[in-house]
Amino acid sequence: MLEEALGASHAFHLRHGYHADILRDDIFETLPPGWMDRLVAVPGCTNVFAIDPHDLAAVKLMIARPKDLALLRLLHANAMIRPELARQRLDSIDKSDRYIMLAGNAFDQVFCR
Repeated sequence: MLEEALGASHAFHLRHGYHADILRDDIFETLPPGWMDRLVAVPGCTNVFAIDPHDLAAVKLMIARPKDLALLRLLHANAMIRPELARQRLDSIDKSDRYIMLAGNAFDQVFCR
């Protein structure tokens, strides 16, 4: 129901120009430690919070899909995320060797070009 109401290309998005990505519970396992303490209040919305941009960046660097890296480049270009803080959050997440390599390459693609 939330996706239908607030998701991409639905009424709220079309009216206000932005949408909400509704998270599944399993994403919480991939977020950096302490992420709940860094939730950001959404202006004008009572009891609505967003994931801190650096916590989000850490997860998106591990996933490394082209659309995620494009978003991170945009956030970085607009000074909404800082490389050193994104790296700190990324390093705080337990991950396998595969994800260490993938995330490292993604970090370079976003912040070192």
